[in-house]
Amino acid sequence: MEVRFFFACHCVICSPFKNLTSPADLSLSQIVPMLDEETNAEPRVNSASIADPYLLLVRDDASIYVAEIDNNLELEELEKEGKALVTTKWLAGCLYIDTSKVFAEEVAAKKGKPKDSVLMFLLSAGGALHVSSPPFSRPLPG
Repeated sequence: MEVRFFFACHCVICSPFKNLTSPADLSLSQIVPMLDEETNAEPRVNSASIADPYLLLVRDDASIYVAEIDNNLELEELEKEGKALVTTKWLAGCLYIDTSKVFAEEVAAKKGKPKDSVLMFLLSAGGALHVSSPPFSRPLPG
């Protein structure tokens, strides 16, 4: 299975064992292997979701990989702060851009206008739904 996403004038190709990023002309600019450095295992990618500038991968070992495209237009893995994102087994996940302001947070007391935000929805093997916003380490209040 190979899935292609286009964002930030780049193409991200998600294949089972690695992810490739390339400029719009499709010349190769980065290969992101799916190697788990702690166990030396190579989990396969089951599903991918993109909400510019973030990428979420759910892998066959029930772990997740969350990355952000940086100023150099390269994928940089985000730190998973808190043990829930690391220790929980995830069945599915997706990224969502809240353009309709359903989950919007207040910007500042002065403006009082909601801002667009990217949300990550994860379904655990135990059936719990985890919803968080960047840096994706804290769940939304609710």
